[in-house]
Amino acid sequence: YGGLYAPAGVTYEESDPIWEFNAAISPGWAIVTDATASGGQYRRIKNAPEGSSARFWFSGTRFRLYFQQGTGYGKLDVYVDGTKIGRIDQYYVGTRWWTALFSGLTPGNHVVEFRVVGGKASIDAIRPMP
Repeated sequence: YGGLYAPAGVTYEESDPIWEFNAAISPGWAIVTDATASGGQYRRIKNAPEGSSARFWFSGTRFRLYFQQGTGYGKLDVYVDGTKIGRIDQYYVGTRWWTALFSGLTPGNHVVEFRVVGGKASIDAIRPMP
């Protein structure tokens, strides 16, 4: 990436240019307009093959991901600097907005990658923290 790392303490929408969305399918990560989403829209991918992901570059020791849970959603495997640190289950009976917090990172610059598992996933925003 171009060497830019998002500073901690700010919430970054999925439309921020620091995000990089990758998909081995078309249309890939679609922009969905929804008044209840942070910033009025979010990204969603359906029928995603293995290898579809979203990356974000930030400075800090923890971060919170904002997303939509719902019927038919799969999971996101979470990698920081190439190491898997967790998994987010986005399945829920019905629909709701939810968050996941990951902490314990060494201070400094990091790259977080969310890899789609199960075909359908969403990303609304991320907030890195000091």
